[in-house]
Order: sequence, then C-alpha cells, then structure tokens
Amino acid sequence: MTITFRRAIRADIPLLVGLAGGTGSGKTKSMLELLKGMTPEGKRFAVIDTENGRSRHYAHQYDFDVHELHQFRPADYLSAICAADEAGYAAIGVDSLSHEWTDGVLGWQEEEFERLGEREATRLLSWKEPKRAHKSLVSGLLQLRAHCVLCFRAEPKVEMTRRDGRTVVEAKEGAGGYNGWFPITDSRLHFELTAYLMLLSDEPGKPKPIKLYDELRPIFPDDQFISAESGRRLAEWSRGNAGQVGENALKSFRDKLTELGITEAKALDFAGWTSLEGHPRNELADLLASLKATTATGSVPAPKPQEAML
Repeated sequence: MTITFRRAIRADIPLLVGLAGGTGSGKTKSMLELLKGMTPEGKRFAVIDTENGRSRHYAHQYDFDVHELHQFRPADYLSAICAADEAGYAAIGVDSLSHEWTDGVLGWQEEEFERLGEREATRLLSWKEPKRAHKSLVSGLLQLRAHCVLCFRAEPKVEMTRRDGRTVVEAKEGAGGYNGWFPITDSRLHFELTAYLMLLSDEPGKPKPIKLYDELRPIFPDDQFISAESGRRLAEWSRGNAGQVGENALKSFRDKLTELGITEAKALDFAGWTSLEGHPRNELADLLASLKATTATGSVPAPKPQEAML
C-alpha cells in the first residue's frame, strides 16, 4: 500500500467561522461582510437562509445566491451545504444553524422518546439517531472545500451559586460562552471552528472572541466592526505560505543550475535526470515540474507530495 506524505504547510485551508448573537446583534450583516471578503472579485457567494428570507433584505448591497431552507434536520442542512460546495462557491453562509439543534436534534429526540413509549429506560436510546445525524453534519462541515460562515442565535444563561452563606444568581461561565451569552447549538461545536465570535446587541457587528487564534486577533481589533476586509484577510491567512515555500525551493534550484552552468531550457531537456548535486532524486522531478510550470505561467505551484512505500 502506498501512503503519501507531504511537507506540512498552511495552504488553502477552508475556513469554518462561527458568529453567535442575540436579536439585533448584527449576525446576518456581519456574515455577509465576511462572505463578501472571502469571495473572489466578480463571483457570488451562497447563503442558506432559515430565517424566512432575512438575508434577502441585503440583496441590494451584496451579490449572492440564496437557498431558503424550511426543514431543519441535520441531513437537510448537510444536503444544502454540500450542494453549494459542489456548485463551486468559494464561500457559503448559513443563517442560522441554531434550528438544526433546537428543531432538528432536540425536536427529533422528543419525537423518538414519544415513539419509544416515553419510558425513562428509553430516554438514552431516543438520542441515538439525532446525535448520529448531528455528528454526520459536523463531519461534513469539516470536509468542505469552500469557506463557511455559520450563524447561531445566542441566549443569556445564569447559574445560582452560594456566596457568603447566600444564594447568588450570576451570569453563567463556561467554554463556548461570553459574559453569560451562549450560542444555541451543541456546546462542543466551537472546538471544530477556526474562529468563533460573539456579537452583542449593544454593539452590533463588533465581535467578542470566544475562540480565536492569536495570529487572527489583529483581523478583529477591539471596537471595530466586522467588514469585508476582515473576510479578505481571513481568506489570505487560509491560503498560507505554500507559494513562499515553493518559491524558495525553486530559487535554490535555479541557483544550483546557474552554479553548474546549466540553462533552464537545457535543464528541462534532461527529463531523464535522476540526481543533481544538492538535490536528491525524490525532489528533482518536482523541481523540474515547477520550473516548467513557471516558465509557462509565471506562477509557483505548491510542492508535490513525496511517497512512502509501506
């Protein structure tokens, strides 16, 4: 069996971004701004709308295609998202994914519990199919080629604690929340996202990080609105350093050819070469292919994988 390994570089990584917030927090417009920035100039992005066409309120400001979803089970979401991915959209928005959890998973579990006779002994079993479908949705999201921005409704949560002999009601704390506000979805979903941002109604469109890599924090400065520039910079980060790595390797190869007095044209004629000083056999074919590609197009392709025989 042949197993392929390649040098680890950040290159063309699909983004999975979550935006959560209550009513009036700017989720939809912020999503559209990110999608606009992630989409190449002159192309449209896709929106899957579960909010009775709310995204179309902004149709005069953004160029996008919309599908209105009215069935909220996990498979319904996954089918719509995968259809957009297969259609070749560079960026896909979902507004909102919360219905998948409340109506799709929780509602389905209640139906299963009733179908099984509403006996306490069957409660655990009633979760089997809804949870399995939800896990399939999450797995599908992680396999997308397009960037995806997911909107979630959020709600405030409180908890009672004992302090100085008294019961005190406080804003709930915990992973996935911000100052007592929690997205309405599976509490573990944020672990799968590239970035997860909370939006609040007192400052609509200004994100509060729930999960955000340190190197992405400059993209979302404090007290600044999410914009198309935010989406563009996220997409730029996701493209990574593949081109730079390929360019460095190719420059080294060209330097070696110059040192040996071999022109690039002559190098391409020696297709049967199996070694060159300073470049082992397993690199040479890729470097010659890169040299040929840049001669034809002027661009630098990412390095090809090496293979290991196991």
